Amino acid sequence: MDRKIANRIPDYIDTVKLLKQLVQMNPQFELDGERNIWIVKPAGSSRGRGIVLYKNLVEIMDVVSNKSNKTTDLLQWIVQKYIENPLIVMNRKFDLRQWVLITDWNPLTVWMYAEPYIRFPASDFTFENINNRYAHLSNNSVCKNANHVQTTHEIEGNMWNLN
Repeated sequence: MDRKIANRIPDYIDTVKLLKQLVQMNPQFELDGERNIWIVKPAGSSRGRGIVLYKNLVEIMDVVSNKSNKTTDLLQWIVQKYIENPLIVMNRKFDLRQWVLITDWNPLTVWMYAEPYIRFPASDFTFENINNRYAHLSNNSVCKNANHVQTTHEIEGNMWNLN
């Protein structure tokens, strides 16, 4: 099969070699994926407000360089690579939340709440529409606004605890 492709695409062999080199250089290549998706969110914001996914550097630069904002004149942004191959439970992404309290630095004293919990988006994971907040964000403030979301499995309240 590879020979048929190699005959049709002259640079195929070089491209495969380059991809193998990239994989060796970047241990997270499988997580990062090849779709070039980035999460852009306003720093200091909460409840999923202002979070958008982008594939295009020009769009990202337009957003983060736009100085005019209704709430503040100085807006800072967090831009991070989207994990394009996330772990999936019942067709949904998830995140783990663990409450931690640090009461002293020297000696380091850390208290952990006994029960972490798992948060799920309101919709099944897909890349068909990166603007679908209900498939990509697991924030409770976002999920509570989801109406008539198509899912394969129902996860009551979009959260699990470990009980």
